[in-house]
Formats: sequence, C-alpha cells, structure tokens
Amino acid sequence: MLVGLIFLLYQPSKKLYFPYQNYMPWYFSKAFTLSFRSVLLRLWLDCYPLDMAPNSVDDMYDGCEDKMKGIIEPLLNKEQREEFKDAWSAAQNYYKTKIVYYTTLYKLKSLLSNTPKLKKNQIMAVHAYTLETPALYSKFNVAVRTQKPDYKTETFKYHAVHFFLTMALRSLNHNSNCVTSYRRTKCNFKTAINSEIRFGAFTSSTEGSYPPAEFGEKSCFEIYTCFGADISKFSTFPQEKEVLIPPYEVFKVKDIKKRSATNSLWCDAVYKLESTKEPHSNLNCALAIDLTKRTNKAGLH
Repeated sequence: MLVGLIFLLYQPSKKLYFPYQNYMPWYFSKAFTLSFRSVLLRLWLDCYPLDMAPNSVDDMYDGCEDKMKGIIEPLLNKEQREEFKDAWSAAQNYYKTKIVYYTTLYKLKSLLSNTPKLKKNQIMAVHAYTLETPALYSKFNVAVRTQKPDYKTETFKYHAVHFFLTMALRSLNHNSNCVTSYRRTKCNFKTAINSEIRFGAFTSSTEGSYPPAEFGEKSCFEIYTCFGADISKFSTFPQEKEVLIPPYEVFKVKDIKKRSATNSLWCDAVYKLESTKEPHSNLNCALAIDLTKRTNKAGLH
C-alpha cells in the first residue's frame, strides 16, 4: 500500500503532484506557478500574424485514417531517430510506467475515466508534445506553422508526431464538445472583428481562467474551441488543464477589447474567438493521396 502511494505521488517531471492542487488559485505559491511553466511557454513562444495561416501543415486525415497507418509506421522509425529520439524515449517510458502500470497492475480507472481510449502512439505523442525537456513542441510547431510546401517531402520531419497528435485530439473530442479556454501572449496583433483566423499550429491554452500575468500582458485570448481537446490526463503536467487546439480549426473574431484606465482587462488587448465549427484543411489526406497517385503511376509501367 505504501509503495503504491509513493508511486502515485511521484511524477517523472521531478515535481510532486498533490490531489488538491487543481483547486488552488493561480497565485497560491511560486512553486505551483512554476509548475505551469511548460504549457505557458508554449503559449507565447512565437508571434505570428492573426490570419488563416496559409502555410500551415493542417492535414486532419479526414477519410484516410486507415491508409495513413501504413504510411506512418515506417516514417515514425526514421523520424524519431533523426528528430525526436529523446522525447519519444521519454514518452515510451511514461507509457510503460504510468499507463500500463495503472491499467494492468492496479486496474485504476481514474486516469482513463470518461476519456475515449487512445492508442499507444497517440498517448505517447501527446506526452512527448508536453515535455519541457527535450522541448519537442518548439521546433515541431515552427515546422507545422510554416512548412506546407514541404509537407509531401522529407524536409518536413514530423509526419508521425503530427498524425498521432491529430488523431489523439480527434479521439479525445470525438463528440466535438466545445469549451472555453484562455491564452496569454507577449505579442501585439492586428485583426478586425468578424475576421476569420486559424492559429495554424498545435496551440496551447488553459481551461478555467487566464494564466499568470508574467506570461504575457500584450494580448489575451478567450477561445471558444470545438476541435480542441483536454490533454491533461496524458500531459507531463496534468495539473495544468491544458486544452490543445489543432491547426485546422477556424475561429471568428467576435470581439476585441482594449485596456484603459477605466477597465481592468487581463491584457492590453483581449480577443474573443469563437469556433466556426467548420475546419479548414488545405492538406487533408494530401500525403495519402500523393502516395496513391505514385503507386498507381508505378503500376502503369
């Protein structure tokens, strides 16, 4: 019993997880504020225009999930060796020690309760994405935001993570449940009310309220997302209540408020975004279609 309790309290991130810290206010202590550092760094790391992200790798694999499985497996072996070996190794260790341990030895249901069952590689992709060290999310999201022209080539080196992460979000929110989440940045943006935008990368936000001000007071976002999903159950930092938004979700800018002496807004500008509930995927099944064309062409000779 004592061994089991020690295991439950120990976290691979070298932080202790206390059952009631989910209910503590943001300002409770510096220690708990620091526990949010990983997800919050992902909130404001890069400044990009608020537009439709035309160069985004936005494949949502709608209609080609089965075909992609045969494409992705060999790519995973190659890509993880070259680009994210350490992150994938940490995710494998997490899966073995936490997911398998909990579900097979103790038969605990709390970790996966009310959560659609994810496949092993989907769980590992989510966990790898949330790692503070190595910071897979950093280079990965830059590539996702900018490498549409390279998607069908080896220049884009994250096909496997992109696929498993996308399918994980689709599974976690298979009913398209909408939630409100919050995001801070240290960036200034230009956009107009009623414009449509996409973040164009896998975008971190937090459910419940805004994160601490130290993570940005230039622009805040109140986001009503219908394709984002709560990934906290598989995160390195489960207490962060992270909602991850996919690159293909489209939002309408419903309101923009500016901070002044007469109000107490969270940031200099607060953008209220609402999902259009219609995804926009320029590259939907592009890899699967390209492989089919090449296979058919080869068969003609």
